[in-house]
Amino acid sequence: MAAMGDGGAVRWRAGRLLVRMLLWLAFIMVAGVVTLEAVSLQSYREGFYGLLVSDQNTLLEYIARDLDKNIGQLSAALSATALTVTPSAVADRASARRFLSANAGLRTLFDRSVSLQTPAGKLLESFPALPANEAVLPWPPDALQQLVRSGKPLISEPYLPSQSQRRVMVSMAAPVFAADRSLLAIHGGSVALADLGMLSSFCRTVIGKTGYLFLVTRDGRLIQHPDRSRLLERAFPYGSNAVFERALQGKDGAGVVTMPDGERYIASFKRVAATGWVVASILPEKEAFADFDKLVGQLLLVMSGVCAAVMVLVSFLTRHLLGRLASANLRLQRLRGQALRKLHRRSQFFQEASHDFKQRLHALQLLLQIGSAGDVAGMQSHLPKAATVINSLKAYVGDFLEFAQLESTGVRPATRTVALQDVFQQLDFMFEEMVRERSVALKIRFTPVVLMTDERLLLRMLENLLSNAVKFGRGKILLGVRRRGNGWCIEIWDNGPGIPAADKIRVFEAFDRSGTAACTDGVGLGLAIVKRLAAALGYRVELHSLPGRHSCFRIFIPG
Repeated sequence: MAAMGDGGAVRWRAGRLLVRMLLWLAFIMVAGVVTLEAVSLQSYREGFYGLLVSDQNTLLEYIARDLDKNIGQLSAALSATALTVTPSAVADRASARRFLSANAGLRTLFDRSVSLQTPAGKLLESFPALPANEAVLPWPPDALQQLVRSGKPLISEPYLPSQSQRRVMVSMAAPVFAADRSLLAIHGGSVALADLGMLSSFCRTVIGKTGYLFLVTRDGRLIQHPDRSRLLERAFPYGSNAVFERALQGKDGAGVVTMPDGERYIASFKRVAATGWVVASILPEKEAFADFDKLVGQLLLVMSGVCAAVMVLVSFLTRHLLGRLASANLRLQRLRGQALRKLHRRSQFFQEASHDFKQRLHALQLLLQIGSAGDVAGMQSHLPKAATVINSLKAYVGDFLEFAQLESTGVRPATRTVALQDVFQQLDFMFEEMVRERSVALKIRFTPVVLMTDERLLLRMLENLLSNAVKFGRGKILLGVRRRGNGWCIEIWDNGPGIPAADKIRVFEAFDRSGTAACTDGVGLGLAIVKRLAAALGYRVELHSLPGRHSCFRIFIPG
């Protein structure tokens, strides 16, 4: 024993040394990883920049597609309405007004105004009426020739109808042709840019904390911007931003730009196909990399802190890990004790079962000796006893084989629709002779319940439970089923001696015959088999017992 103690002390010291070495190795590895991360910071910064640009490009792509779609819808609606304009509709101002007021759907799209103009471009009528300063729209000089030549709607340059509103408008015009293909009139509409699809929340969109979106014309003038005072101003002075100038030429891209206030921004640009406008997003470079720069500043602090922290943890974790090892050893010792006790119970059970087998085999041997002696009358009188012994041995072997199969390979239920009353009738037939011999009154309540279950397994469970009830009952047994929540509960009641509270769990254990079961026939596997079959079917088995009065076994079947 002393040698074993010395060996344990040596192993204990070796374990502590090994733990310390592993912790020092972990410290060296952490320091190496931190060093490598410090070297890779620049590549991480570039990767983070690429991720920011990718996110901005995805947003701009979505906005550009939405703007293209909305402009296309406006153009298609205006062209479709232009086809319905007749010479009578533009004969005079009153006719034009009636035509415009009748097209409510078009007025919903062009919320500013819809209009009809003469072939010379003079306003015939607008609905609602435009102010005098908007009667002449900012069309280029060759707009009329473009309309006639293309036959398609034309969109104007963005404009401010008044300095007080600061709402940028655009107008569209579609040609109206007479039957001889001559220009009969011009059908127009005006809409505020801020009302087009995603542009309704465009200026309120925040990139990061202080970044924002803006929209410029083909020549670089702002037409959507959080600061309305800058509308129709150029976003960047000429030649000050190469990335911006390339975007105006149709080359989408991203890069770091310098704003008029001197601050550097990460900017992305996307061209709108229908108009040539450019959608842009900008995010201050300081804000974008604020967390990253903070991380760089803290890296050296972390490096120095890691060394001190690991040194403190070496001692603490050593004691902690060794304490956990000691606790694990105690748990293993407890488990070993439980395993030994279980093995002892099984050994004791097999000794008792072996004794029971020998008794029955000895009884059968005596009966065979009587038969071999030539006493025919005596042999005939003992034939029922021999049959009883054989049936008892058969039950023993059957329970052993069934429990062994459940323990080794388990069981796979084959569920189907089963009428519970059919199962009850089989049980009534199976126990008819047994209850008559023992003078027990078995009452089975009729039920129309239909279940999805494995009939063979359910029948086996109820057979074992009824068998126990018949053995221990003192005259009355009741079998029935009742609703429990969404499922069903099968109950077996008997007025036997009951089961003490201390044995309610043990009676379901294999190789255990507690309480009254120890004084009766059986191998102590019936309830263990019931418990395992219930688990295979997903059921729950419970025992309610009042010692000296009754017992009730319940099988809960979920819905």
